[in-house]
Amino acid sequence: MKRLTLFCMMVLFAPVYGIESQPFDCVTPIILAPILQHMRENINDKECKEDFLTHAKSMQAVITLSRKSPVVNEGVQCDSIDEITYDIPNKNTFRLFVDKGLVIKLQHIDNKGTVHEYHQIARDRINQIHFDDVEYERESKDCLLKVYMGESPFGLLQEGRHTVIFNYKFKDYLGIGSVVFQEASLEYKFSFHNGQIHNAGLKNSKKILVYSLTIHEGKVKRANVFDNSQLRSGFDCIFYDDLGLRMYSPMLNGVQDKVTIWGPEGKEKTVYNFNDWLKMGMPMNNVLTKKRMTNE
Repeated sequence: MKRLTLFCMMVLFAPVYGIESQPFDCVTPIILAPILQHMRENINDKECKEDFLTHAKSMQAVITLSRKSPVVNEGVQCDSIDEITYDIPNKNTFRLFVDKGLVIKLQHIDNKGTVHEYHQIARDRINQIHFDDVEYERESKDCLLKVYMGESPFGLLQEGRHTVIFNYKFKDYLGIGSVVFQEASLEYKFSFHNGQIHNAGLKNSKKILVYSLTIHEGKVKRANVFDNSQLRSGFDCIFYDDLGLRMYSPMLNGVQDKVTIWGPEGKEKTVYNFNDWLKMGMPMNNVLTKKRMTNE
């Protein structure tokens, strides 16, 4: 009898095997996918088409968020598990395994009980960044990791029920829309291409930018990452195609006083006063070097 009980517990808490895990780097498109697909099937005939975009009917949903401590038998080491549930078009549950601020694994359980599993590839992508300048490499990696850590607006929500309003326009593989989290007073705006982020931004009730992200051909190009506090702290950044930093400007308690610009592969570095940089037209190259070369 004890053996039977032990066997049942092992089956109950064992990881799900035989599931083909799909790679991901950004969380939000996966969580929104069932709702956006449902909205594509519910057209707002009363709305005029804006250019080539088709309007879906605005939709309201209730999302429930809970945070749990990980269980040893989950099969993944993490700090916490966020569980997000909503009922549009049917019940969908998402389990986000969070480790040191980054979602490293995601499970989507649909209304039929089928589990769709995803694994994070951001850290692998970051580990592949290498430059001769060790400090430049470290700064590029640290910055990119923070960009991925801040990507999902769901990470800023408190536990409990949230009323959410969705607006969406689309055409073929393009989708543009907004998600308003009423209780949290946050608005997430996005443009997705082929179900992946092209541009995304998050603002609070005061219309102040909390986060923004631009991705081109699967690579982060630029981002703004701030905390949602009255005295904002965070940074602006721009990346080269090889994911090395091109520009980085930190903000601490609302003060943004410097900008660092690098040449390709970090071989040139210039630090500007932030206001001077703005007055100069926000140059993205080493102006002093160019002047020196011209004088010579």
